[in-house]
Amino acid sequence: MDWLQFVIFVFTIGGLSLWMKTESRADHKALEARIAENRMETNSILQAIQQESKDFHREINREIKDFHGRLCSLEERYLQFKMNQK
Repeated sequence: MDWLQFVIFVFTIGGLSLWMKTESRADHKALEARIAENRMETNSILQAIQQESKDFHREINREIKDFHGRLCSLEERYLQFKMNQK
């Protein structure tokens, strides 16, 4: 191998190394952008789930209170009925 071929070989390897480095950085930036986008989407989904959970819990508590109120009114009617029978 003469000197000209060696110099061409060195410059080729150097150029390919620089090109790979820039491509790697571009890929890394694109991947970071996708990760950030996915993180934002995941956070919005989690917030929606948390809100649904709060609404569901509030609805359950309202149903429990309503049921308790109806149960108390039935108990009161039963006690009045029982007192009237005596």
